[in-house]
Amino acid sequence: MELEFYRKNSLPLPRRHPDARHADRIQRRPGRDFFIRTCDKTKEEILSVYPENSPFRVISEEAFMQEVYG
Repeated sequence: MELEFYRKNSLPLPRRHPDARHADRIQRRPGRDFFIRTCDKTKEEILSVYPENSPFRVISEEAFMQEVYG
């Protein structure tokens, strides 16, 4: 299917194996850091991708569900 795509769109064939190209893409992605911080609504400790000093309001999943669905 990949070969058909390249031919259909008149693109040059890649010189590297798809797995090698995928590994390169993954390596260029930024890392995922997790932070323990306090839920802004319940004050319990939660795991977040935003550090404590970020400007974003972060609430736990349970608090979010309660706020949205009551």
